[in-house]
Amino acid sequence: MASSDDTASGTVEGSEKATETLSQFVARVLNQLSLSAWLPAAALVLLLALVTQLGAVLDRKPPPAGPLDALGRAFAAISRTSIGGALLLIAAVVVLTMVTQAFAFEAIRVLEGYWGTNRQAEWYASLRAEHFRKSRARLDRRLGQLTEDAWAHAARAIEDAARRAPPGAPAWTPDMISVLGSQLLGTVPLVTLTEEEMRRVQRLDWKRLAPPELVRRRLNVQKRLRDYPAGNRALPTRLGNILRRHEDLTRQESVETFIQRVFDDLPLSLRIEHDEQRTRLDLYCSMVFVLAVVTTVAAARFAARHWAYSAGAAGVGLAAAWMMYRAALASARAYGGLLVVISNRVRRDQARAATSAASAAAVAAQAAVGQAQAAAGQMAPPGGAPGASPPAPSPRPRAPRPRALRAPERQPSHLTMSASGWFGQCSGGSTLRNLNWHPGSAQHQSGSSCSGVGDRRSITRKASTPGDHLSTLSMPDSDGDV
Repeated sequence: MASSDDTASGTVEGSEKATETLSQFVARVLNQLSLSAWLPAAALVLLLALVTQLGAVLDRKPPPAGPLDALGRAFAAISRTSIGGALLLIAAVVVLTMVTQAFAFEAIRVLEGYWGTNRQAEWYASLRAEHFRKSRARLDRRLGQLTEDAWAHAARAIEDAARRAPPGAPAWTPDMISVLGSQLLGTVPLVTLTEEEMRRVQRLDWKRLAPPELVRRRLNVQKRLRDYPAGNRALPTRLGNILRRHEDLTRQESVETFIQRVFDDLPLSLRIEHDEQRTRLDLYCSMVFVLAVVTTVAAARFAARHWAYSAGAAGVGLAAAWMMYRAALASARAYGGLLVVISNRVRRDQARAATSAASAAAVAAQAAVGQAQAAAGQMAPPGGAPGASPPAPSPRPRAPRPRALRAPERQPSHLTMSASGWFGQCSGGSTLRNLNWHPGSAQHQSGSSCSGVGDRRSITRKASTPGDHLSTLSMPDSDGDV
């Protein structure tokens, strides 16, 4: 009895483990699938189911009264799908999700205009790229013409305002108008302005003085030009040109590897925004191909017996694919702008880091020089006879101002008068400052000789001329301070 209970409990535990393992596996699989892959896969399954049911409705007798009646019957048939059929549709969605996610990046590349190295594909890509180069040139010429027309009106308005200005008020000179026009039209100015005049030129919003219609048309052309890279960088598609222009603005050789390299160092808000914009771009690009597949299948299904429905399916499918492509263009603009923001932020952070590193290196170098100078000062011998022992280090630096000593610790053993003052030797190694010495003649020789080891100090005279009695003597230290 006990053994049967153990067997039953083991069977239950084994089934629970198997169920848990299966659920964990399913959860891991679903976590690997992004939203940009789920929606295209679900749309593909549902639209193909709708085409299948609509074809069946059209083939039945009696035929439907019209397109709306046929669509109503097709949706009703889909709603009556059994549980087994629903599970089969869910499994199909999961499988197609993995397929769409695997080809999401390739879908973007195809819509950008990377069509391989086939000779026919390269020929058509060259034609399309040349078309966009010519479009860019036409837009440049149109922008230049609109700018010239708008500036002509604005310049006349500025001249009229300058003539009506009251006496003494700062007025616009012809040179200032000429320089502003050169900046707008891209020509070299023929005159130079003062700093104050240049600041006034930079502050003026000339578009307020131009006709609003010309300003509006000029702004539309500028927005169109934002979708074009340089002429030699044109790609065969509009989506490719939009992304190429923003990639050029980032000044990165490979944007894909650049994002992978800096993504973990970005702020959380930028990482979330990047994922959202990239998900939208993947979604809309994948939907273009999903709608293309459904349109092809529907047109082929209805072409034999229901040509009107075939043409209608082709028109609706192409319109839906065009809408998805327009959404992909808008997402590409937003995603490209975000790439430029990320690149500028990374470049700014790198500049700050380089500045901080240079400052730290300069501080470290100064500290090293200070330590080396301190060590050299401690090891250097005093300025007297060679071989003299270095003075004992002082706990605090010596004050630079001289201090008067009432009596020296050691008397000079020999003094000699010269035109530049008094000079002598001290019989000891002590420092004498402001020594009061009153010799009776220009030379004085003490009883002892000055042959002993001692510091050679210069004793300078302060308030006397040669031949007078010496009233004050000052003796500098070994470092030259008095």
